Amino acid sequence: MSGLPTYYAQQMLDLHNRYNLSENMRELLKAHDQWRMGHISQDQLCRKLKMSPKMRQACIETIAKVNNTMKKKPEEQKMCVEIIQACTDILTALEKPNDVEGFPFMKLPLEVRENVYGQYLNARRLREIGAVTISMKNTDCFCPKYIPAPYDTYRRIDLALARTSSIIRHEFLRYFYGHFSMNFTCSCELSQRLQINQVLRSSVRTVTIHWTGPKSDEAFRILAACRKLKNLTVIVSRSTTGRLTPRETEIRKFFTGLRAPRLPDALGMDELLQIRGIEQVIVSHVSTKQADRRGEDERAHLEGMLRSKLTQPRPDGDDDDEGF
Repeated sequence: MSGLPTYYAQQMLDLHNRYNLSENMRELLKAHDQWRMGHISQDQLCRKLKMSPKMRQACIETIAKVNNTMKKKPEEQKMCVEIIQACTDILTALEKPNDVEGFPFMKLPLEVRENVYGQYLNARRLREIGAVTISMKNTDCFCPKYIPAPYDTYRRIDLALARTSSIIRHEFLRYFYGHFSMNFTCSCELSQRLQINQVLRSSVRTVTIHWTGPKSDEAFRILAACRKLKNLTVIVSRSTTGRLTPRETEIRKFFTGLRAPRLPDALGMDELLQIRGIEQVIVSHVSTKQADRRGEDERAHLEGMLRSKLTQPRPDGDDDDEGF
């Protein structure tokens, strides 16, 4: 490695002007000094050299220029050799392997990695919220969007860690979906997310869904295949019976004058009752800002029926991707 004085000393000795060094070469000598002092890595020094083809050309021209100066002024030989050595260090840095190795994160035990994921999410205040609302509707349905309560913090969450690598993305999202409640504004959104996201389908443990929309039967059919699902909150409203089961729809074509549809007639009831292995089932009313509420007796009766059915053990041999 070159024994050239520090960049500050070079300025004090007026070396740059004495040898008529270009601005690019001065910038490289400054980066070289920072690398020798340990302030920047070898990779950063290489990036400085790769910024422009003129940077490497500046090194080559400086070597030739200083070599001519050394021939004309033998008394400058020592300093000229040090400058040539510095240029050689800079050029050969491109050929050396990176002196900074990545931290072997994936070699840590799974428990430690999951603790890191938890701290990462905690730094984004997700621990305080405990739930994530899927509010960006990508479906073409006309279901009502999520309207946060006045006391809610409604902000977009950027999980940049999931973009680190495919391995970390899969493991991090598996932890994320398994430790936070996933809230969906309608069955259309739930159906779409479960179909396109295999990690969500295989990892989700807690789901809150507003039972409404034309894809309720499809959404609950896919939800029944989520083997790790343990907590389910179903939100009901007047719009829940906006779509009826095929049987009820056919009956009402010929039987006129029937009373208003009941919750057992809502689209998706048969598929909802096929879900098994749930530990906690809650049925709640929708926010009055989002839709009209149903009667308390209907909510209580539905909750009792779902608890008696959905908490039964899951049959052996069920596949996560059943029905796809």
